[in-house]
Amino acid sequence: MSDGEEPSDVVGVGDIRMVRTFRVGADGGLYPVNSASAWTEGWNTATCARGRNHTPPDPSCRCDFYVYAHPSYAQAQAPARQVMAVVAVHGAMEAGSRGARAEQARVDAVWLGPRVSDDLADAVQRRYPSLLVYRDRAAMLTDLPLGSLPGFREPRISERGHGLIRVALLLFLAVVAVIGIVPTTIAIANAPRAALWLAALAGSAGITLTGLAVRSSMVTFVGITALAWMVTAESTTTLGGILYRCLVLLVAAWVGIVWLRAAQPGRVIREPRLEAALRRWRGQLPGSR
Repeated sequence: MSDGEEPSDVVGVGDIRMVRTFRVGADGGLYPVNSASAWTEGWNTATCARGRNHTPPDPSCRCDFYVYAHPSYAQAQAPARQVMAVVAVHGAMEAGSRGARAEQARVDAVWLGPRVSDDLADAVQRRYPSLLVYRDRAAMLTDLPLGSLPGFREPRISERGHGLIRVALLLFLAVVAVIGIVPTTIAIANAPRAALWLAALAGSAGITLTGLAVRSSMVTFVGITALAWMVTAESTTTLGGILYRCLVLLVAAWVGIVWLRAAQPGRVIREPRLEAALRRWRGQLPGSR
């Protein structure tokens, strides 16, 4: 599993329902978050995108279909706020505490949120005739209850809790932006100001370490961005300081745009140019994960 949990041995299982998210393309296709290859109607079989000679899931490789035991675990991926699918998995599986990596998978139902237009929902239905399309996520999970395997655990933080954490992180970034823009010599001119500055710095470091511990890329990025904003060196020139801050803002804006674009339904899904160039250079076809 990519969530950092210790996986169990690869085992063979019958059909079991789990959840995952997709990007919805302009053509109605359901695309994995990190792939430009849409899933097909019926059963999909994982292959190794790196061209290695093995059958997924393989402990030494990341190729296969990632599925989760609870919707809350999928919330780390931006599209999950508007698209959540119930997926039947079959065959060899590497299970962890939050979900599994599976050899074969089939989309049984999909919930499409309010940002997915009716026209786009119709396009999804046309592309996947056997797919059950829901506008009420709770109804979907009631009609198609998720399965369970030994080792699966309930999430420690609810989906509402994840939402509150996101709001808290945004507020923290806003506070750090104000504190960090004040020159350090002024920010630590007296004990109360110094305490506030150190608290913001410690909070930034704490968020970074927490993100690394829980394997959350976005939490880690928030912490690193806050640290980068706070620790402009005293020796930095005025011009250098401005350029440094502009670089921090540009990187943060780029990551934010990529995150928002990944969550936007109805986009034309294309393979990233760098990845496409690497595949052409290696002489490999796009993977189907």
